[in-house]
Amino acid sequence: MSNMVKLSNISERIPLYEEVKKSFDEEGNTTITDMSLLPSFRWITMADGTLVQRLINYDLSKAKETEEVWGEYEKEDLSDLKSKRVKIISIPYTVDGTKFKGVAKVSKYNKDNWQAHLKQIDERQNKLKSKAGMINFEIAQKDVEIDKGKLKESSKKATEKVKDQVTAHTKLSEYLAQQMLTRQEWIDISDYSETTSSDVLMDNFEEAMYQNPLILGVKNIALSKNGHMLIVSYEDNQKEFEKKQESIRKEVKEVAKKIVKDDMSDLQKEFAINQYLIETAKYDDAALENAEKNQFKNVDKEFNDSFTPYGVLVNKVGVCASYAGAFKLLADEVGLESIVVTGYLDGEVPHAWNKVKLDNAWHSVDSTNNDNELILNALLNAPKKATKKILQEDERYLVDDYLKDYEASDDDKDKEYYHVEKKFFDQKEVAQKLIEGLKKEESITLRTDYQIDDDDFMSIVKAVNAELRNEDLKGTYWNGVIFLSNK
Repeated sequence: MSNMVKLSNISERIPLYEEVKKSFDEEGNTTITDMSLLPSFRWITMADGTLVQRLINYDLSKAKETEEVWGEYEKEDLSDLKSKRVKIISIPYTVDGTKFKGVAKVSKYNKDNWQAHLKQIDERQNKLKSKAGMINFEIAQKDVEIDKGKLKESSKKATEKVKDQVTAHTKLSEYLAQQMLTRQEWIDISDYSETTSSDVLMDNFEEAMYQNPLILGVKNIALSKNGHMLIVSYEDNQKEFEKKQESIRKEVKEVAKKIVKDDMSDLQKEFAINQYLIETAKYDDAALENAEKNQFKNVDKEFNDSFTPYGVLVNKVGVCASYAGAFKLLADEVGLESIVVTGYLDGEVPHAWNKVKLDNAWHSVDSTNNDNELILNALLNAPKKATKKILQEDERYLVDDYLKDYEASDDDKDKEYYHVEKKFFDQKEVAQKLIEGLKKEESITLRTDYQIDDDDFMSIVKAVNAELRNEDLKGTYWNGVIFLSNK
């Protein structure tokens, strides 16, 4: 049996329509004068009315040089309309996670090396790809018999063996976490009357598993037919399970000692953990592909560790579940209050990230996607109004009654990364700050209003280029973060 899902949670994941002007053709028509400024994202309206940015996938294998007849006019009434033959590069595209497609048409390009320029665009789009990856669980039923007395004794001993900090909101969640932290396969739940509801049982099981990342490699779960026992299977045997736990504990202590100093504020601790994960961990694209192939129900054995903190902390490679679990363990070690959050990235791919409590308010941090050399730390304490376009929460990560206590803050003035680093400027002044930066460095990344669109971005670029007069200027933007380069 599976969990109930709110319709409101579904609507924020369904693309409704594309926020671009359409041509009279069947496909969309996006006209760009300069190839280096081909858009990276498209604005999409979701079923709940939210505007989000989705990555554009250009089909470069079908890009071609062609000629079209365009209209040219200066008067608003079109009385001076004249036709003109224009050579263009035509590039088909699709929009990530949607049915939308279109054709980008570039009128200004170098006839000798436009293919090389397209390769640069392809490299840019690959760098901008978001990263996710979570395994979803369902609870089945099994017809099994086991000695009730022995089961109770085994479960009691497991609870006594636990030496790790446990995060839980209910007695049942705490108990399940203690059992799974010691890799119990047969868990007695007969003393918990609330487990007669499979929804309540699943709610507590998921909180226990997600908020206690040292529970490694849960493979699947089942409930005995009499409802008195939860049966959990794990990817690793007892010896390997405990060995990996110990390696993680050791690494967490060493890393925490290295990156966090006694006089650091909670904000500084959060930034230090985020930066450590960005610098040392590599995203496991192969593991995500494998999870997608298996419809996020399981992965092949070689990728198991990439879905637990062992991946990012020990192997230095993992997917979002590994990043989020590692962040939580490091935060626990340095006394920073945090939780793991589950949901969807761009409404499409199962994803995990974190929330951190700073000055009695919760803030979202997605270290997996903060690791982007073009759009760095775009999801480091960004306000809820900005993150909700990208990170759609589900209700699995906490017992439902407590979700309301962890609402992310909409205040960004003294916690959001670009505000803290003095790199946030309103739309009226950001062009001048970009100009000043590009006169000193080859590239620059700043943030402005979260709602800027393609027209706003092009106006900013136009203002920058009016000053710099650099034909090599290129860039992109996402969620208000602007990257420009003059190399």
